[in-house]
Amino acid sequence: MMQQTRLTLQFHHGVDVFGENIFKDKRFNNIKGTSLDVDLEETALALGTLQKHSLIGVVRNNSYSLA
Repeated sequence: MMQQTRLTLQFHHGVDVFGENIFKDKRFNNIKGTSLDVDLEETALALGTLQKHSLIGVVRNNSYSLA
């Protein structure tokens, strides 16, 4: 059973002309599937401090092959 893991960092990019929030994602593919959630969170927070925009969320996506 093969596992693929993706880490998504969600950033707040400000507001548009209508006052609506603008959000953008940065995705990292080929993350080691055995990585612990706490390690991925620490890495995401460290990467977030290097960005211009505010980090508002971190999402881990795992997908498995069933056959």
